[in-house]
Amino acid sequence: MNKYYQTEKFKAILNTYEELQQGNIGGFLDAEELTDIAEYYHYKGMMKEMMDTLNYTINIFPGAVAPIVLKARVELFHNHNLKAAQNLAEEVEDTNDMEYIYLMAETLLYQDKASEANAFINEHYSQLSDNAERDEYATEVASFFLDYSKPELAKRWLDKVMKKDTDYYKETNARLLKEEGKYEESEDIYNHLLDNNPYASEYWNELAQSQILHKDYNGAVTSSEYAIAINPEDDDATLNKATALFALNNYEEALKYYLRYKELVPFGDTSSVDITIGHILLSMEDDEKAKEYFEHGYMISEDKPTTLIHIAISTFENGYTSYAYDILKTIIGNCEEKWKLGYGYLARCCYELMKEDEFKKYLAIAVERNPEESTDLLGDLFPEGTEPKDYPTTPLLEFI
Repeated sequence: MNKYYQTEKFKAILNTYEELQQGNIGGFLDAEELTDIAEYYHYKGMMKEMMDTLNYTINIFPGAVAPIVLKARVELFHNHNLKAAQNLAEEVEDTNDMEYIYLMAETLLYQDKASEANAFINEHYSQLSDNAERDEYATEVASFFLDYSKPELAKRWLDKVMKKDTDYYKETNARLLKEEGKYEESEDIYNHLLDNNPYASEYWNELAQSQILHKDYNGAVTSSEYAIAINPEDDDATLNKATALFALNNYEEALKYYLRYKELVPFGDTSSVDITIGHILLSMEDDEKAKEYFEHGYMISEDKPTTLIHIAISTFENGYTSYAYDILKTIIGNCEEKWKLGYGYLARCCYELMKEDEFKKYLAIAVERNPEESTDLLGDLFPEGTEPKDYPTTPLLEFI
């Protein structure tokens, strides 16, 4: 949960707003405070209340950046309505505000126009003359591009920073190193930051996430426990610990923390967590309960094809090969040509089910679209050292 929502300050603002809506009191809230309330409603899954609050705010404060940008982002990322987002952006009065600049960049990223987004942001950077402002701007932009998984652009912006000894620069650099797979360097920075600020739970969480990617699962458990000790309701730390325990095959303990995570974020998109819980329950031979979690995860998912494929992967890994084959064949057959996930699993299902012609078909697609998945799922079928691209022309060690 956003810590701000737990503060007395926010609770007072929310109470004032709700009393105003009921006509019980007179008072005043500014556009930023009202937008915070809208974001809170979004967090709680109260979409109607969120939109009502945004429309109310925009009506009172026409041209205000915060409510317009939030509404535009809802149109862009929730409703997938690019035109509506662009139309809303035109209502913003202060086009030098960073949130407006980010929104315009987001509309370009949504269209896969990363270089144009970068150029748009750079136009505003070039207008700054103060070195401190330029450093802060560049670091913020690097963080922005990391949020959208653009490490190459993030690195370019971090390279612009002259004063590299600020905590903000260091933590952004640590995030970049993590994205680049330089986990040990990233973890060194987080440990240094923690030496100076041991109660910064966000650093413990970032460290745990790096350790998970680094496959240092025991270290991730320890880091998560520090964060939970600082704040027992830290949902990021709880999920990190669950993930690390799952990777350690400590399913019983992992299940406890996944369920605890769902308690902490009752209104969030927990579809991937539901699928993992279903996987654990399936491994415990609690098929009926597993089915409930699979169905709920699918129901609330915003990306149903991917969710179904993850359900298929889970069932395959628990020995339900025919069931996994049926799901994968149905879903992948209806996916776009650029689809990558699941072909290695489908090829493996075909191998296990002795469907030789289909195996050859999906093997060829798998190695082309997802070599890494192909190596993990199919590498043991070929002589050691065989490159994925050579699988289709290499004789199998054996065919069942």
